Amino acid sequence: MGDHSSLGEEDGETAVTVMTELHQIEQGRPIERRSRYGESRSVVIDRVWEVWIDGVLAGFTRYVLITRERGSKHNRYVTSRWQSPGWQWRSVDGGGWFESVPSSRAECVRRIEREWARR
Repeated sequence: MGDHSSLGEEDGETAVTVMTELHQIEQGRPIERRSRYGESRSVVIDRVWEVWIDGVLAGFTRYVLITRERGSKHNRYVTSRWQSPGWQWRSVDGGGWFESVPSSRAECVRRIEREWARR
């Protein structure tokens, strides 16, 4: 899958066109998810893609179950905790996995491209 995108347009800089490719490296596994309204659906999680920019490995993006918590500020107790599928990204330079908000693979790729452009 190839995609041409422009970097630097939102910052008022001159745009640089790069070729972005995604290669799936892990197929994932299906699970059954039940919504809070009782509806059941099948979702494939633990899928991982490599993100290549101009022929160089720039990062990874993945679709996994993310643990979310609800609690009041400055309170050490958690009111509720649940897991829901979501997208995360990581640049090749290292560091941990970052959650993409809004949660989409395209947003993860955009963030990796921005990190790549900062080099």
